[in-house]
Amino acid sequence: MATTEIQNPPEEPATPELPDYVLDQDAVLKDVNAKWRHGRAPDYSRTRKIFNETKKCSHTAGSLPDLVEKLVKNWEIEASYKMDLSDWRTIDKTCYTFSVNGGEPQPAEHMLKVGTYNALIAPNEFYCPAHSSFDASHKTFKRMMPTFAWEVLEVYSGPPKVAFKWRHWGVMKEDYSGVNDKGEKVIIKAHGGLIDIEGIAVAEVNDKLQIKSIEVFYDPMNDKSLPPNLDLTKQRASYDITSLNSALSIEEAESIPLLGSPSQSPNPFLDPDVAKHWREVYERAQYECRHVFDPDLTWTKEEEQDLIGKVDWRICTWACVMFFALQVDRANLHQALSDNMLDDLGLTTDDYNHGNVVFLMCFLLAELPSQLVSKKLGPDRWIPMQIVAWSVVAISQCLLDSRAGFLITRGLLGVLEGGFIPIIVLWLSYFYTSRELPIRLSYFWMMLSVTSIITSLLAFALLRLRGVYGWAGWRWLFLGEGLLTLAIGLASFINMPASVVQTKTRFYPRGWFSDREAAIAVNRVLRDDPSKGDMHNREAITPRRLWEVLGEFDLWPLYVLGLVAFIPQGPVSAYLTLTLRSLGFDPFTTNLLTIPATVFHICTLLLVTRISEWLNQRALVAVWQNLWTLPCIIALRFWSGVVDDAWGTFALITVLLSYPYCHAIIAAWVSRNANNVGTRTIATALYNISVQLGGVVHSHIYRDDDKPYYRRGNTRLLIINVFSIFLFLATKAYYVARNRAKEARWRAMSDEERARYLHESEDKGCRRLDFRFAH
Repeated sequence: MATTEIQNPPEEPATPELPDYVLDQDAVLKDVNAKWRHGRAPDYSRTRKIFNETKKCSHTAGSLPDLVEKLVKNWEIEASYKMDLSDWRTIDKTCYTFSVNGGEPQPAEHMLKVGTYNALIAPNEFYCPAHSSFDASHKTFKRMMPTFAWEVLEVYSGPPKVAFKWRHWGVMKEDYSGVNDKGEKVIIKAHGGLIDIEGIAVAEVNDKLQIKSIEVFYDPMNDKSLPPNLDLTKQRASYDITSLNSALSIEEAESIPLLGSPSQSPNPFLDPDVAKHWREVYERAQYECRHVFDPDLTWTKEEEQDLIGKVDWRICTWACVMFFALQVDRANLHQALSDNMLDDLGLTTDDYNHGNVVFLMCFLLAELPSQLVSKKLGPDRWIPMQIVAWSVVAISQCLLDSRAGFLITRGLLGVLEGGFIPIIVLWLSYFYTSRELPIRLSYFWMMLSVTSIITSLLAFALLRLRGVYGWAGWRWLFLGEGLLTLAIGLASFINMPASVVQTKTRFYPRGWFSDREAAIAVNRVLRDDPSKGDMHNREAITPRRLWEVLGEFDLWPLYVLGLVAFIPQGPVSAYLTLTLRSLGFDPFTTNLLTIPATVFHICTLLLVTRISEWLNQRALVAVWQNLWTLPCIIALRFWSGVVDDAWGTFALITVLLSYPYCHAIIAAWVSRNANNVGTRTIATALYNISVQLGGVVHSHIYRDDDKPYYRRGNTRLLIINVFSIFLFLATKAYYVARNRAKEARWRAMSDEERARYLHESEDKGCRRLDFRFAH
């Protein structure tokens, strides 16, 4: 412990009339109703501990130095962490000013904008406030010195003008990294020693001991403030992906959240060169949100949470409603089957399989063209047009009377519905960060199950209309549900904005978001992935770009997963109603018995996606899907009671179809690894094509000559299931290896080569050396 000198100037007794902020150094931390910068009062416990252990002076309680010390400490807390000036209690708001080394006095609003560090430090060869925002400056210095204590050494005069000498000190535990007044990146290696700064201040206070003005004088470059044997590196400032990634795991200070906390995204734009580069990219692309791009914008955790809630309600909810419309019109065929549709039309189960294949082939062939049309017109225009068009075809199914008509309508539905899913995924990516997207996609795919429940209940009612006006129940089913989805399509023209800054319409003249909310929404997404603004939302994909993405083989492992991973449960799900009917259940009971598996499926889908988000793991969590289905498929293949034991078979199928669906995880995985709007547009379509191809495969696994036990089909499902587990693990290993290879090449480059690469390379998407694959 440092030597302690006792200084006892003439004491002024503390009385009950004195304000708490001169009696208690943590008084303002107890202001529970204040608007704190990070959503809560900061924690000064470690700094207070260091202060008590290493301070030079111990002042008598209630003495003038003690009162001054506590006043200044409370003032520093408010200046650093209280975001609303009305919450500051330590200053006289009518006249308060602050100045450094004889500079121009500044109002409190200036410190609120730039931060205490930037207000105290003039541009110099080590640091320049112009290159650092409020939060960035705190991160820079608090990371270097986790605790930075402050004390009063001497007081030279009493109120109303108080002149005093002060000391600010801490241990340099981490390297300093900043940008100086010449725009150079400066790195000073940590030496583990003391950084000690002393200065003089003159403060004028009012009768409430609130600060009216304060003048600070000190030399930031004296021998005590600079480390001994200075290990200094200067280079042209540039964004270094490796340094950012390493920073994500470092706690900035005891009172600041981690860089990746929900209240503030990591901000690559704090590097002026990076901000300039991307601003130019956004201008060239005519990015629709470029006018609200702000590298220095800050916001609170509460603001972000409120905004996410509003985006969830306005954007994610309607995406789910539109997906409901898709699923109703492409899957209500299952309910129609339970009402003897095949017999009414003179069709066999093989005809049913052929209809599924026609639908899937048309669906997947339309995926990429539909995505390209959407990128040109904009999702907000194309998606509503799709829904209206396929709803008309869905309604026309109520007039079917032949095998040809059945196959034609299946093909038309496939063509019109193709591309819908990847377009919606791309649209949602405009509003959410890469960590938030998977759980929103889980809500999206949860609608598969919710739709099954709702349509099962609708079918229970509509199929009872058999005989009304001479129509079969399945005809009423197609008519009623088609009209429902048509209404959703028409409403989508109103409820689907092009972007977060384009919500003001004739129907919503005030828009959905305030100007500040829109700015936060845009900047939080760009800081997570700057490439999300490198294309206009109505900019077409060129044939060259299409060819380039097809050749990005690093994304192909995910396409292979989409092809294979969903096959094992596919035939069991497609044949569920037929299987239940064959077990002796009537049409109405059959539709109700599909509900339990659907409910469990929703729970496991949401759980597995949430776990993936919590652990930041994709492959090792997504593989749980096929680990779940494996024992069930083994039972389907080898259990002697299959089909013969009706309720046992129902229970087995229910457990299998309750599997944790990993589609949301993989779709978001593709979006994340695409690393570019153009690449993402095509990659999400290719992934969905691979899923549909898997659907074509599983449509031919259960055959008429293999029923009712489907031994041959279940043997194939078992082999594919085991292979899927291997694929997930192999994909994980592949991306780990690719990241190591990229890292080795990146580290082998000099600082100049990295800077040149970042600013001049034409590499795009996942081909960039400064990009790392998620896995």
